[in-house]
Amino acid sequence: MSMRKIDKSEGESYFNTLSKALQDKMAEIEIMAMGTMDKKQTNWIKIHGISYNPTEDILFIFCENLEHRIKKALEFKVWETNNSIDKIEIVGSDGYSHLLTFKTPVKPA
Repeated sequence: MSMRKIDKSEGESYFNTLSKALQDKMAEIEIMAMGTMDKKQTNWIKIHGISYNPTEDILFIFCENLEHRIKKALEFKVWETNNSIDKIEIVGSDGYSHLLTFKTPVKPA
């Protein structure tokens, strides 16, 4: 598994493309703060899409019965295996790390 960073200037187009492959994929969201235990935000839940708005600097994760927002992201990290995405980490300016882990790897469209 390899990790790569997605530049914020690429974020909008990258997440729009990825979002097309996410329809009803299962994932869980964990929120971690530096120096503390992680907090699971969700158990396995259906993901409907992911979007980054560079003008407002907000990343949206659209889930079944939940809209998770991350304001002022500092960096986007993507873990890939065989051209598929296993998980995404978004580090916010507040020091929290938001980890989106897919139940099965997602192959972008």
